[in-house]
Amino acid sequence: MSPSDSHGFLVAFGRNDAVEPAIGGFAADKAYTTAILRQAAADFGERMAANPTLALGVGTREWLMTWRGGVPVFEEADCIGAVGVSGAKDSEDIECTAKAIEDAGLSFR
Repeated sequence: MSPSDSHGFLVAFGRNDAVEPAIGGFAADKAYTTAILRQAAADFGERMAANPTLALGVGTREWLMTWRGGVPVFEEADCIGAVGVSGAKDSEDIECTAKAIEDAGLSFR
């Protein structure tokens, strides 16, 4: 799990010892993408998939991730950061992320 501030910088990081090292990087990239764009990484991915010209640019940018598992965190109307989770099925990554955000008393979109 990789929570970030509103600029995409990690504020914490946690992973299970059984998780492959690359998975942590995927989670951090999901948090970064989500925080700087103020939208779920999956929404960004759908936009890129719909436009081949835009999709070409994603591959040239470090840290941009188009997979599900990055969710923006809101305190009232303000996006205050993001959480990225990776290593399970997409739906499980989202479920884990949503639970963590709700447990912190915040909301997500």
